[in-house]
Amino acid sequence: DVYREAQRRFGGPKPGQITVFEDSPAALETARDAGFRTVGIYDAPIDECWPRVQAAADLACKTWQDWLSQL
Repeated sequence: DVYREAQRRFGGPKPGQITVFEDSPAALETARDAGFRTVGIYDAPIDECWPRVQAAADLACKTWQDWLSQL
């Protein structure tokens, strides 16, 4: 619901036109299932979740530089 509300507040672009950045595997899975593009961000305190983050995200990055290099 939070992603749909953000979509509404931004004037209703299609989910595929919005990218969600998250470190939470559950949040990434929810956003992906709703049709949003997803970028998984590494978070050392939850290192054990990194494989699930990678699986749930369209792109997974350990650093912002990783993400920028994909643009």
